[in-house]
Amino acid sequence: MPITVTYRKAPAQTELIAAAPPLVLPKIANLADIIAQLPNTDLPERAYRDVRWAITTFCTALGLAPIDVPADARIIRDQIESLSPAMLGLTPESFRNIRSILRRVLRLMGKTVRRRARNEPLSPTWAALYQLLQSHSARGGMGAFITFCSAEGYAPADVCDGHLARFVQTLEAGSLQASWRKAVDSTVREWNKAIKAVAGWPSTELHTPWGKRKVKTLPMESLPTAYQGSIEEYLDYLANPPFDNDNAPLHGLRPESIKTKRFALRYMGSALLASCPLCHGNRAHGQGVRRRKA
Repeated sequence: MPITVTYRKAPAQTELIAAAPPLVLPKIANLADIIAQLPNTDLPERAYRDVRWAITTFCTALGLAPIDVPADARIIRDQIESLSPAMLGLTPESFRNIRSILRRVLRLMGKTVRRRARNEPLSPTWAALYQLLQSHSARGGMGAFITFCSAEGYAPADVCDGHLARFVQTLEAGSLQASWRKAVDSTVREWNKAIKAVAGWPSTELHTPWGKRKVKTLPMESLPTAYQGSIEEYLDYLANPPFDNDNAPLHGLRPESIKTKRFALRYMGSALLASCPLCHGNRAHGQGVRRRKA
C-alpha cells in the first residue's frame, strides 16, 4: 500500500512527518528490519539517510548492532533514557532529533499506536464539552485525552478509569519520552477540577493508575554511607571520564547535569529506603542503616 510522507528541515536533521496510516510490513522485529524495509517506502533520499543515521548512532551508543535492538517503543524509550547528548558527543538538538526520528519511523512501520492530530475535529458532544473549558491549563491538560476519547467514540458521560487506562496504554506504547506520564497526571488533575468548576461536566472522577507519589527525598547524609560513596564515585566518572576507557562518555557532564543526576540518585535511594519493610515507618532503623560501615 503506497503511503505519503512529507518532511520539514529542522536546524540539525530532517524530521519525518507521517501523513498517512502506518505501513504495516512483515517481519519488523528489530531496527535492522526497519533499515531493510525503508526502500519499500516512499521516503525521500534525505529522510532515508537521516533514519539510517539515527538508528546507527543510537545503536552505537548502546554498544549493540541494530539487529539486537527490538523495534518496540517501550524498550527503546528505556534505553534512550539511559543516554545523554554528552555521552554521544552530540548537541541537545541533535539528540532530540534522534528521539523524534526513531519515534516517527516506528509509527511509520506500524510499531506504535498512532495518535490523532490535535487539530483533528472532535465529535459534536466532545466539541461542546471542550468549549466549556475557559482556562489554558484545562484545555492543555485534557486536550489529548478529549481528542483520544472522541476518536475512539467514547461518550463523555461514560468516561471512567477504564477509558483512562486505555489512554495510558496508548501513550505508553507510542511514546519514546518518559514524560508521557505527565500528560496522564495533567488529565486527571484538570478533569477532576472541571467536575467542580464547570457546569455540565461529567461527574465521574478519574484516578491515575499509579496513585500519588509519597516518597520524600532525603538529604544525602541520611542515605547509607556505601550508597553515598558510590554516588560520588559515579558522578566523578561522569564529570571526568577516563581517556583509557572505551565505554566512558566522550565528554564530561557539565556541573548543572551533575547536580541533576545527584538529585535523581538521592531520590532513588530515598525510594528504596521507603520501600524497605524494616525502614518503613521506622526512622531509627533508617538511621541505623546510614551509620552501618560499608
